[in-house]
This record gives sequence, C-alpha cells and structure tokens, in this order.
Amino acid sequence: ESKFLTIANSASPQDYTVYYQHENVNISGGDAAILTIQSGLLTSDVVEGVILGYVRYPGGGGPISASYFIQPFPAKIGKVEPTRQNANWIIPIKQTGYLTTSISGAPITVTDTYDTGGPTPQMYSKFRNNALVTGGVVLHFPFKVYERPYGLLQMIIGADINATVMPSFIDSDGVLTSLLITAITGIPSLTFYSIELPRTSQQDPNSLVYLRLEINAAPSREVKLQAIGLNEYNLPI
Repeated sequence: ESKFLTIANSASPQDYTVYYQHENVNISGGDAAILTIQSGLLTSDVVEGVILGYVRYPGGGGPISASYFIQPFPAKIGKVEPTRQNANWIIPIKQTGYLTTSISGAPITVTDTYDTGGPTPQMYSKFRNNALVTGGVVLHFPFKVYERPYGLLQMIIGADINATVMPSFIDSDGVLTSLLITAITGIPSLTFYSIELPRTSQQDPNSLVYLRLEINAAPSREVKLQAIGLNEYNLPI
C-alpha cells in the first residue's frame, strides 16, 4: 500500500522528519500508526513513534527529489557508557541556515558544503579573508531545546595563525555567555573541541538557544569548520 506526504518546494532550505506516529487509542478498523511529517530534525526520544528518515530540501523552489530523503542511522545495540565522544550530536536548525552578521573590516568569503551521510553530522564551511585588511563575522546557529538542557558544545574546527574563533552560548532568555577565556587560534588542522555549556543557563523546553561564533581573520587567513553541534551530556567534567 502506497502512502503519500505533501512537501512544499519553498525558496529557503527546509528540514523535515518522516515517522510513523503511534495511536494511543485502539479503534476498530483504525490504523495502529499514522504516517506523519514534521518540520525540523527530530530525535527518537522526542518522536512518539518510529522515525523512517529525514527530508533535507535545499531550497530554491525546485522539485522534490528522492535524493533529499536520508534514512536514520542504525541504532547501536549494547551498553555504552556515556562520554563526550559517543554522546549524540544535535545539529543546528538549518531551515534558514545560520545567521551571519558582518562585524568589522573586510568582508569574509564563506564557502559551505553540507553532508549528513555519517554518524557525526558533517558540514564544511570555510571563512577566508581575501581582502587587504582584517575582517570578521559573527555566526548564530539556532538549536531547539527538548526535554533536557544541552550540556556540551561539540565542534571540529581549525583556525590559521592570525585568525581567531571565540564561541559563546545564548540561552532561552537571551543571556550571552562566553565559553572560552581565550579564542581558538593558530591550529589550522581540523581539531575536535568539546566545551562545557554554563550549567546555570536558562534552557526552556521548546525554546531556541544559539551557538555564537565570532570569527576574525587577517588578510589571506582562514577558519575551517567541519562539524558543529550540541549534546545533552551533562556529567561532571
């Protein structure tokens, strides 16, 4: 039996979760589950049902393609002690992309490629200063809070000498907190960082919080960002 869902081909990128939603009441002749589509990239602990996959529409108003449908990663069976490295990454909401604000000096050239075909959600963004004076940008990555607050920022990033990255966190009340004392700089190779979020931050369920990256680069210097996300790992560090 074929099932059909309607997905709008909008101008901006959109993410959807496709799942079978369990019915709570048994009705004679009714369905045990209903095929459902919901905006955003939802996890199995949020969805009351079985996730079939995700639709990652790139925008542009073009027709829907089967290549936009991505199946969920297989569940790992067995006991796994929670650590920073194996905690699930939650990737930013990508419906409108991240928010970019120029902050100073020369414009920064941004190159983006997204790829979610692995166990860690991947993206590749390069921020390069091709001008003759230092420039900078501020990026805001939005995340939706579920039942539990986020505990860690995870990212894979590299920054040239004379290029800096300073991460901050904006909670549900709009309070901005810096996550590092000194900026990341002088490590051009892609490096994994796991940084604790403030435990006193306000994170109301169903609200939005933001990761804020302030990037500055001298002429001909660049910052490379391969992956970024939050997770709920909150054990003492």
